[in-house]
Amino acid sequence: MSQPNLSSMAYDQLLQSIVSFEIVPGTALQERSLAEQLEMSRTPVREALRRLTHEGWVQNSLKRNVMEVKPISSEDVEELFEIRQLLELRGVERIFEEKANTLVGERLVALSDSLKRGGSSPNFDEMEYMTTDTKFHTELMYFNVNSRLGKFWQQINLESVRLGIMALKSRNGNRSSVAAEHDAIAAGILRRRKKEVREAVRYHNEQTKLHIFRSLEGIL
Repeated sequence: MSQPNLSSMAYDQLLQSIVSFEIVPGTALQERSLAEQLEMSRTPVREALRRLTHEGWVQNSLKRNVMEVKPISSEDVEELFEIRQLLELRGVERIFEEKANTLVGERLVALSDSLKRGGSSPNFDEMEYMTTDTKFHTELMYFNVNSRLGKFWQQINLESVRLGIMALKSRNGNRSSVAAEHDAIAAGILRRRKKEVREAVRYHNEQTKLHIFRSLEGIL
C-alpha cells in the first residue's frame, strides 16, 4: 500500500478513536506504540498526527514533552453550542420563510423515532446514536450541505459527536429527555409555531450543554 494511503488509514483510525472516546483527552500519543498498534511504519503515523494537530485534535504537550489528545475545555463547549444554536435558529427562520414545515418536520420526526429505537436497543451503539443525533441537528439547520455554512458545520460537527459520546459514556446523557426535547422541536415545526420552536431549540441546547459540562467535570 502506498504511503499516502497508509497515512490516510492511520488518520482515519486515530480520528475515529478520538471521536468515539476510545482515546480520551489528555492521552499521550507515541509514534512507536501507535505504529505497532496500526501495524505500519512510523512515517504514516507521524503524517497522520501532523494532520490531526493541524485540525485541532492533537497538540504538543510542553509539560510532558509528548503529543497528546487535546483536552476539552469549557470554552470549547460554549463556543460549539453558540455556533450550533445560531445555525439552528437561522434554519428555523428559513424553514418558516420557505414554508417547508411539513417536509422538515416529518424528517425530524423520523430521525427522532430512529434515535428512540437506537436509545432503547439492548445493543446500544453510542457512535450510531450520535451520528443520527447529528443528522437531526443538521436537518434543523436547513442548509445545503455543499454551501459555505454546510461545509463549515461539517468541519466541526465531529466535535459535537465526541461531546455527546462523552456524556453518554459518563451516563450524563439522558436519552429519554433528549427524545422529548427533539419531539418538541419537530412538533412545533409541524404545527407552524415558530416562537415555540425557537424556545424548544434554546432549551434543548441548554440542557445538552448542562449534561456535557457535568461530564466534563469528571475528566478535568
